[in-house]
Amino acid sequence: MLLQSYSCVLCTHNIEETVHHRLFLHCEFAKQCCQMIEVDMPDIIEFPDAMSFLKDAIHSRFFMEAAILLCWAVWKTRNALIFSIAFNQI
Repeated sequence: MLLQSYSCVLCTHNIEETVHHRLFLHCEFAKQCCQMIEVDMPDIIEFPDAMSFLKDAIHSRFFMEAAILLCWAVWKTRNALIFSIAFNQI
């Protein structure tokens, strides 16, 4: 899909979605989602370390389910915004 902008639609700072702006870790919206489940994810963290951090922070054998649901919520919200913007410009 060709878009006029590749900025993260979930961030207010107009940050381009790149390998460095990790949607599930560094996005403002994703951080707010983590805070809703009382997890304060460090700013500089890579995905494997984030899973270990989440496991320790949640203290539940269902931490992977929480991580998957968290990522799914961020992904669905992002895509809903992108497609609503794209189709409103037609």
